[in-house]
Amino acid sequence: MQKAQSGQQVHIEQHGNKGQDLVLLHGWGLNSSVWTPLVERLSDHYCLHLVDLPGFGYSPPLSAEEFTLSRLAKIVTEAVPVGASWAGWSMGGLVAQQAAVNGQAARLMLIGSSPKFVSSGQWQGIQPAILNQFSRQLQQDTGKTLQRFLAIQAMGSDSARKDVKQISAAVATRPLPSQQTLAKGLALLNEVDLRCQLANLGVPVSLLFGRLDTLVPAGAVEDIAQCFHSPMVEIIEHASHAPFISHPDQVASAINAWMNQD
Repeated sequence: MQKAQSGQQVHIEQHGNKGQDLVLLHGWGLNSSVWTPLVERLSDHYCLHLVDLPGFGYSPPLSAEEFTLSRLAKIVTEAVPVGASWAGWSMGGLVAQQAAVNGQAARLMLIGSSPKFVSSGQWQGIQPAILNQFSRQLQQDTGKTLQRFLAIQAMGSDSARKDVKQISAAVATRPLPSQQTLAKGLALLNEVDLRCQLANLGVPVSLLFGRLDTLVPAGAVEDIAQCFHSPMVEIIEHASHAPFISHPDQVASAINAWMNQD
């Protein structure tokens, strides 16, 4: 079963009509069609809510002033069922974490995500110079910059070429985000730091990473895990930044374990 709803501020597709509600949030530059491999594996068990974040896919954009993490979390919260579990990939993980901090998520899963994406001091992450370079290039050639970023997401995976093709195909299924939306998304990756707000979350937390991820490096996993209270942690050995593309069966199994955790 697939049911699409286009509210005034966010587009959501619903798959499955039984089981617990599970919200899936995509990453920067993409849209909810990237979750297709998981829909095939999970829609018989859960009621999936695939969100196009504001300005991405079929969801209308926000103004530059409105595009904040708190606003994104509020818009999605108002559009999905109360008591849903939230799983966020990459930038979508920031939105999911904010919803959990706000007390709006029954469970929280991060896939290739972090409470702070940029490296600083002993904290491992993306080098600020790399994000700044993407921001500059975005102003010159939006399409080319987006494709370069998508390629990085599969870098290192054994199936990198196939993964990039699949991710690019997902992007192509829906309208491309504007340069302003992409720039504001990069700003979130560059500026947000939720580390001090997560230790007291009273919900089951699962952290899922790819060993070969260059955006959220495996060396950061231990520090990320310490931000939460007793999270489930799994690293998929031969996966990169998009493990649900390269290893969908393992990711589906991890989601099942998390959704059934007491």
